[in-house]
Amino acid sequence: MVGTENWEDLAGHLGYSLQFIRWLKYTDGLPRTEKLLMKWENEVNENPEDALVSLQQILVKMKRLDAATKIQIYLNEHSIRKETTV
Repeated sequence: MVGTENWEDLAGHLGYSLQFIRWLKYTDGLPRTEKLLMKWENEVNENPEDALVSLQQILVKMKRLDAATKIQIYLNEHSIRKETTV
């Protein structure tokens, strides 16, 4: 079963303020989730592998196993992380 949390919940889990979430909600252009992840990617201070694992853990917490599994597949295919976390 896919979790019911959405991009707004993800933004909160990533530490973004309510003000930013409201701004993002009313902007046009790219899908909100895509804009959110692009911003996160540009601001993250971890190495790429650790950042993806952190994002994956957030998605598991949100019960978004569909997205967490896609990250795990990516990590496995690119030999970044060998352990299975999902």
